[in-house]
Amino acid sequence: VAYRSGLEIDPCVSKKDDVEGLNDDLNSGKPVRLTNKSFIGYILICSLDIALCFELPLQIRTGYRKAFKS
Repeated sequence: VAYRSGLEIDPCVSKKDDVEGLNDDLNSGKPVRLTNKSFIGYILICSLDIALCFELPLQIRTGYRKAFKS
């Protein structure tokens, strides 16, 4: 999530926006790599809902350590 779109996620992203985002990524003519911020946000919100239902933690890698490599 953080690598692709940052941590500023819209929790109210619409179903239309996520479907359009996925279509944009799939129809780009390039190897599939999810980059659309709306779709990535939708996946994160769904993951949070599932984790909450099962009382599981959710870890988000931010790449923070990478910035401090020498």
